[in-house]
Formats: sequence, structure tokens, C-alpha cells
Amino acid sequence: MFCNQCGGKVPDNVKFCPNCGALVGNIPEEPVAPTAQEPESGFTFSPQTDFDEQPENKKQKMGKGKIALLAVLGVVVVAAIVALLNMNAIRAFFARNNSPASFMQTVEGDAMGGMIDSLTNTYGRLLESVGRSGGYTGSVEVQLSDGTMTMLNAMLAQQGADVDLSWLNNIVFNTQSQWDGNRSLVNVGVGLGDVQIATIQIITDMEQMKMWLAVPEMNQQYLMMDLSQLYSMDVQMGDVSAAMQQAQTMLLGLMERMPDEEVVNSLMKKYVGIILGCMNQVDKQKTTLKLNGLEQTCTELTTTITPENILEICQKVLSEVKSDAQIKEIILNMGEFAEENGAVEDAQQMYDQFAARIEELLNQLEAGKEDLVEEAGDGVLTVYHYVDGQNRIIGRGVELTDSDSSSMGSVHYYTVTQDGKFAFEANLGQVVVTGDGTASGNLVSGAYVLTAQDAEILKVEVEDWDDARWEQGAPCGTLRLSLGADALSQMSGAEEMASMLSQMQLAFTFDSKEDQADVKVSVLNSGMEIVSLRVTGSATEGGEISVPADGVDVEDQQALSQWAMNLDVTKILDNLAKTDIPKEYLQLLQLALSNATR
Repeated sequence: MFCNQCGGKVPDNVKFCPNCGALVGNIPEEPVAPTAQEPESGFTFSPQTDFDEQPENKKQKMGKGKIALLAVLGVVVVAAIVALLNMNAIRAFFARNNSPASFMQTVEGDAMGGMIDSLTNTYGRLLESVGRSGGYTGSVEVQLSDGTMTMLNAMLAQQGADVDLSWLNNIVFNTQSQWDGNRSLVNVGVGLGDVQIATIQIITDMEQMKMWLAVPEMNQQYLMMDLSQLYSMDVQMGDVSAAMQQAQTMLLGLMERMPDEEVVNSLMKKYVGIILGCMNQVDKQKTTLKLNGLEQTCTELTTTITPENILEICQKVLSEVKSDAQIKEIILNMGEFAEENGAVEDAQQMYDQFAARIEELLNQLEAGKEDLVEEAGDGVLTVYHYVDGQNRIIGRGVELTDSDSSSMGSVHYYTVTQDGKFAFEANLGQVVVTGDGTASGNLVSGAYVLTAQDAEILKVEVEDWDDARWEQGAPCGTLRLSLGADALSQMSGAEEMASMLSQMQLAFTFDSKEDQADVKVSVLNSGMEIVSLRVTGSATEGGEISVPADGVDVEDQQALSQWAMNLDVTKILDNLAKTDIPKEYLQLLQLALSNATR
């Protein structure tokens, strides 16, 4: 038998073609099932054929349906990912095309939110550090340039002193500290260049109220001081140990009850949102800022704040504070701490008094609303926001006007950016700061001038200042300060002094990160470094601190004299010999130290 569908040969005892699955042969008719009654909806019910008897071509159609469904789902997923990646752009689009008030509230809320995040992050790190072990390592380096040393030696020669101090051009103080509960350990090393000359070690135990001090290069024994025996103005301070312990316990207890970083963050943002939500009188227009030959088109938002607005803000903020569960919890926690330390009798009573005071203020504001508005007069406060195309605030301004719209004073600042260049102006009334420069990514370089009452007082040069790190509270870049022309001309002194100072600059170079800091302060003359002070440091892990088993009591005069007699300067002199100090100076120093320790 052959298939009528594909023409392939088919065995006699099969119902379906093994090649294409079509029905073949003489199949006995099966009884016809009664037709199901059609429901009112118009849909009909058809009994499902057994799976084993479904033709192969039906299986292929099901596969195509699944593929189509997966394709649609794939498109949806891709669209969702694209939307998420461009959420800020989408949000910015809707914010910009919303009402002027909503747009102002969005951009100012974002700007204030970034500041709040930075502040609360610092607050959270402070909470984490209190009562925990930790450490710090750092250094302080004083360096004089070769030119400075030459000039110094020449000045000494003019005074008749035949002295060479060129070896003293690089003094370094290295510090290492640890703290763990009541104990702390500090090591301070003094060196010349890469050679460490001597070390001072200080161990403090506030529980025992004792401190140990040693200079290992001179004497391995510790000097021991009893901190509880402190005197001030000939009056004994009492049991200092107990007082210090109590103070430390109170501090730890207070910090434990302080609200978490997340709570403070959400509260600050909530009340900023309430304040901004009351500012609904906003106008929006396109404007072009022009400064120092640069132009930038932006959106100008003008917000009018009337006495009624200020009253509304006060009422809404106080009403929210009164019913705020988080603030209630904070006050109760503080009240419990005060109760434990005898400052108040009952924490709940403390909160009830606070809530009653808020209610009293609200009643006073409501009762005296008309009088308060009348006393404020018809003056208004106008706030200006200048927003770029990416919804970032590039300037702000505030102006106070009286009842006849006459300005009673204004301040503003804004930055104009064009083709990688920028110009800046901040007008604070009597003080004005102007500047311009270039911006590349997060790095800003430029020059600024500060004037007071139209007199040039200070000039500031900025090099590679990282705006992104600065917003995170970690300054990075270089600032150079010099006196302005008018400040120099008004100096009382010889003209040559003013001429010399005009070539001088004070430079600050920062390179800070979350747990690291590097600050260098330099004095420059015509761009050349004369002397510099560099401070570096970084946080380290804490560790267990052991206190000495014994020590020489500084109150024991006999033991102290014996300690002094055992001082040995040999190690220090050996270390000095590794530096560039002239041999004749080393011999004189050896003689002087030997006499001092006898």
C-alpha cells in the first residue's frame, strides 16, 4: 500500500504513514460523540485527541508557536533592559516635560539628595568607628629644596657661621597607631631621609589610667605615669580614672542609640521633599548664560516664595514631625539614654513634652496666621535655578524684594561651559569670585580671583581638580594661592617686600580616597618649591595591644635617675652615621649627647 499524501510505501497493518504521518488505509469508523452544547459565549468545546494519536504535523505547529512566544518574550526582556539602562534619561524626559514646579522639585531634590548621601555616608562611617578597634599609619615630611639650603648656608656664612646644613633638608616623622577598647599604642619615628634615627613608643590604658613611654634606641625600659594623679591649677581632679571610664561608657551608650545611617538619610530626604513640595509658584523659560566670552543655553526656573509659603512650610514640617514614627523612636532612644544617666526621669515623658511643644507651635501658627503674614509684608523671596540639558543644576540665585518689587539684596553663582571650557562667577554682594579654565571629564583646571569691595585680594590656581571625588568628600587636585594685586599694594612696608611676595605662592596638593589621605603644603617662589610639608595617612586594621609588665615610675626619683644613667646613645649615633651628616658634626653631637646622659 502506498500513501496518498507523500507516495511512500506503507505497511498494510498501520493507520498512519511512517514517512509523513498522514492517515492511510481503511480505518473502521468509530462512533461519533454527541456534539457538546455551545455555551452562550460562542466558544465550543472539542474533546482533546489522545497524545499518542496526534499527527506529527500538529507537533510541528506547537513548536512554532512556542518559538514565536519566546521571540516575543525576548523582545520584551530586551526592551526592559534598555529601559532600565536609560532610566535616568527617561526620568529626565518626563521631569522636563512636566509642570515647572515638578521639574524644579525633581532637579533640586536630586541635587540635595546627592549632598545628603555624602553627609550621611560620613555620619555612618563615624558610627562604625566608635568603640571599635582600628589603626592608622602616616607620616609627616618636611623637605627643603637644594636652592633653599644653598641660600640658608649663604646667609649663615654672611653672619660669620661656617656651617653646612645641607644634610638637614629632609626630616621625616613616621607614625603608627592602634586602638582597641581602652588601650592605644602610638609609635613615632624620627628620621632623616630614608634613615630612621629614633623611635618613641607610647602605650595608654584608660582602664588602669596609666601611660608607658619608651625610646627603644636609648633604653628598653618604659617610663610609667599614673594618669589619675593629674593636677590643674593646684586642684586635684579627683578620681580621673572613674571619670574617664564613665565618659567613655556614656559615649559608647550614646552612639549605640544614635539612628542608623539609612534612617538619617531617609529623614533628611523626606523633609527636603516636604519643603520643596510647598514651592509651587515656579516659572520656566529658556535662557542663555554668558560669561567671559562663553555661552550656554539652559533652563531658568524662577521660584517665588511668599510669606504664606514659608508659613505653609513651617506647618507641614511641624505636622510631619509630630506624627513621624522614626523621629519618635529617635527621641525615645535618646530619652532612655538620658534616663539611664540621670538626666531625665522618664523617656516617654520626655517625648510627650516634645510632642506637646510641637502641638503648641502648630496652634500658635494657625491662630496667628493672618498677623504673621501681615507682619512679614508683601516682600517675596525669589529663587533661581539654572539647569543644563542633562537636568544638572549649574547655578543658583536668591533675591529678596520688598513690597514695591525693589531688590533688597541678591546672591548668585553659575558656571558656563562650552567646548570643554568653563567660566564661573559667584556674587555674594561685597565679595565676588570669578574664574575660568578647562574641564575634561571630572578634571577641572583654571584660575580664580577673589575681590572684596572691588579690590583684588586673592588669586587661586586650580590644577586637575577631581569634581567626582570632591562630591564624595575626598579632595583630589592642586590649589595654588597668592596675594592679589590690591592686597600687595596696600601692604605697609617696603616695595621690595611687596615685589618678593608677588612671586610667592602657597600650594596645596590633595590625593584623598575613602580611607587614605595625602596632603602636601608647599611654599613656591616663581614656581620653584622652597619648602614643603607633606602629611600622608591611611586606616589599618586594629590588633590586640599588650601593656608592659612593669616600668619606671616617674614619681620615683631614685628609679628615674637610674633610668637616665642607663641611657645609651650608641644606636642613635650609628643611625646618624648612615645619613649625610658631616663626620665632624657627628663627633660634636656624640660629645654633646654623651655629656647630656652622664
